[in-house]
Amino acid sequence: MTKKVIVALGCLALLASFAIVANADQITIGPSIKNNGVIITDPKGTGPTTLGFTYNNKTSATLKGTASYPDTFPFYGPYTFTFGSGTLPFLTEVSPSIYNVTMGTAPLTLDLCIVSCANQLDGTVVLSYLSDANPSLINISGTITVTKVTGIMYNDFAGGPGSVDFDVTLSKTAKTVDYVYGHRGTSTQGTISSGEVIGSPVPEPGTLALLGSGIIGLAGVLRRKVEL
Repeated sequence: MTKKVIVALGCLALLASFAIVANADQITIGPSIKNNGVIITDPKGTGPTTLGFTYNNKTSATLKGTASYPDTFPFYGPYTFTFGSGTLPFLTEVSPSIYNVTMGTAPLTLDLCIVSCANQLDGTVVLSYLSDANPSLINISGTITVTKVTGIMYNDFAGGPGSVDFDVTLSKTAKTVDYVYGHRGTSTQGTISSGEVIGSPVPEPGTLALLGSGIIGLAGVLRRKVEL
């Protein structure tokens, strides 16, 4: 492979990286409102151990809080996670303190409104992983498929699925998930302390044009190489 081809490939890789990261940003999920949190429960002690929401120590279909976007000079607005009707997600132990989350029949949606819904994001969430390595801190992660996005978030989220990642902080007196999962307790719960929804940016037209010109240039270099 000639030096020109190597250089051309390097430039093309650089252009591709620009196309991928252009305008990338994230939604920051703030703490959930007072007394509104996530509950891990096994009421009969025989399984399955399910994951749901609670408000004032009662079962709730929703979990609400405040989110911000973007990272620099952020705007703020409410977010709502909502479980539809059906069975809740359940946990399967992979190793001590590590669990796979399997969604039940109840759909989980996220609705986010930044600045009076001038900037809106709706999506369907699929939870997949839970870590309880620290008794006072639980991490739950999964993916979100965006169904609607408007305003300033469009470039980061109109491209389709991104990943959603948020942390749940348990109170100091709460039982661990391991304790509940081992059928030695009934439930443990905690409020969201922080989290994020990662964007999947839509490349700008200028970036796409630049990438296209790089591909054309590389094709020219390879063609001259073949002709020689």
